[in-house]
Amino acid sequence: MRPIQMNSTGNIIGLVIGIFLGMRFGIVGLITGMFIGNKIDELIRQQKPKGFKKRTPWTKQTIEPTFQILGHLAKFDGNVSIKTIEIVSNSMDRFRFTKAQKNLAKKAFTDGKNEQFNPFSTIQKLQMALMMYPSLRNSIAGVFVRVADDGRASKQKLEQLDRLLRSIGIIRAQYTHHQSSTKTTPSIVGGLSWAYRTLGVSQAD
Repeated sequence: MRPIQMNSTGNIIGLVIGIFLGMRFGIVGLITGMFIGNKIDELIRQQKPKGFKKRTPWTKQTIEPTFQILGHLAKFDGNVSIKTIEIVSNSMDRFRFTKAQKNLAKKAFTDGKNEQFNPFSTIQKLQMALMMYPSLRNSIAGVFVRVADDGRASKQKLEQLDRLLRSIGIIRAQYTHHQSSTKTTPSIVGGLSWAYRTLGVSQAD
């Protein structure tokens, strides 16, 4: 006789029930217990939605504010560069967004480019989301930095980036030299090198 495979919760529960029933009703009780176990398995399967996946921290609460801020930074100095679009698109792939998540991110990015967009009310939403998903902080900050470092960022854009990073807990390193002794604007790479070091990301990523 082929042994019964105990490879599911329902089978195990059914066997236990079957043993107790079998002590009183014999083989009929054992069969009844296994029947109950199969029904339990069916109920468990019905509770899982189709395409069930591991919970992701990239929910609407994290995607919307993140990509709205990215849109704001991308548009800060005027037109959005091709490099910026590539950075944002690559970030969606790196975060393994589904098609629905990408559509949500694209809409949020467009909303962030609006002249009436308020980045600081949005950053508050992101702060709340990061309290739930702190593991995303450096990933999000890294994309902020890459979008700002588009090869032609103004001093004002870098200052705005600095404020936004501080808002999510990324503080400019104390060793960053002061620019007060010179009237020239620091280079983009030099101005953001502290952020790359703090976040542990490469400027080439």
